[in-house]
Amino acid sequence: MSLPPIDKLAAARGSLDMPPESALELLVALTEEDDSDIRREARSTLEAWTNEQLTPLLKRRAASTETLRYFLNQDTLRMELLPTLLANRSTPQDAVADLATVANMDTIKCMLDNIDRLRTSALVALKNNASYMKLYENRSSVTDEGFVFEPNLLEMLIIEARLEDEREGTVGLSDEEIEEHDKAIAAADAAGDEEKKSTSIYAKLAKMSVSQKVQAAIKGGREERAMLIRDASKVVQRAVLGSPKLTDSEVENFSNAKNVSDEVLRMISMNRKFMKSYSVMKNLANNPRTPIDVGLPLLNRLIITDLRMVAGNKNVSETLRKMADKMAKAKK
Repeated sequence: MSLPPIDKLAAARGSLDMPPESALELLVALTEEDDSDIRREARSTLEAWTNEQLTPLLKRRAASTETLRYFLNQDTLRMELLPTLLANRSTPQDAVADLATVANMDTIKCMLDNIDRLRTSALVALKNNASYMKLYENRSSVTDEGFVFEPNLLEMLIIEARLEDEREGTVGLSDEEIEEHDKAIAAADAAGDEEKKSTSIYAKLAKMSVSQKVQAAIKGGREERAMLIRDASKVVQRAVLGSPKLTDSEVENFSNAKNVSDEVLRMISMNRKFMKSYSVMKNLANNPRTPIDVGLPLLNRLIITDLRMVAGNKNVSETLRKMADKMAKAKK
């Protein structure tokens, strides 16, 4: 039953006594009323609601599509509420994609900080957003914030991660569980207990879904990347190597590691930026995990001292040792 005009005006002003979830949905509905006074009053009342009042209401799975859509509109968006909206499984994905299409830089940063909650349609829209491309082109000034990475990786990683989650039936951690793990990690860090901190980080990562691990690989710290580079998922491995927070010293460590997959070493060898480092080339040539077809071409780029090192390395393949020895003698 529709309300009489006077009741609608009272409702738009927030004067009716009703549960907050019902009041919110009614106010959102009233913003579409034909009467301009009612629309104006409803919007004004909604603007007066605080983020603290709105957050628990927007978390509800029973929140109406219209309500969630209202707060995803560029004109009524509140940045503090965006993570809550993205986390709600009832949130209409076309509204998220629409927002991604017109999002400004601040909104893009927030969406990328919650990248594991974005669906394919939103990712494609985000990748084609002119502001995102501008952000990517100027990434050298913002890489310390950890949210900018290669546009094609943006789409590929999450699509593949979600497909892998579906195949494995992985559920992952809830927001509350992630928060509990983060508290344990922070407590260990504050106490200076590195062993406990490492154990806590491992416990958190072990229970994550693939898409959650992708987000941790892109946005997390050195400890997370050191563990995730050994993950069985190639998608997660690529996310680690594509992280804007990844340092040169980490890549050197990965190229020298004996506990990473040969696929990781192959990916490192295919990255021009990584291969500008002579240390990385030398490490790959000496790493017994490096595929032969990757290691052999590297010998041409090593100095004679390092060729002799490969020739004497009994852990690498005999083919590689013999070729290194032959090339060392030829250079001498």
